[in-house]
Amino acid sequence: MLIRNVKITESGFPGMFAGSLATPRLGATEVTVIHQRQEPGTTLTLHYHHHEEVIVLLAGTITALVGDKRVEVAPR
Repeated sequence: MLIRNVKITESGFPGMFAGSLATPRLGATEVTVIHQRQEPGTTLTLHYHHHEEVIVLLAGTITALVGDKRVEVAPR
C-alpha cells in the first residue's frame, strides 16, 4: 500500500487532531498508523484494536493499557 502525506484535522474528540495513514478503511489489514496530535490533558475512551497499532511519541507522555497493565510512555 502506498502511504501519502496526510492533512491533520479535528478528529471529533476534544483536543485531538488526526489524519489516517494506514487503516482498514484505507486497505491496511495488519496495522493502524495515524498521525495524531493531542492537546495536553486530552483523554480518549478505552478502546482496543484487532491488529497491531504503532505509536511514535515525539513529545509529552501517554498512559497506555497493555493487557491489564498501565504503562506510562515518554520519548527518550
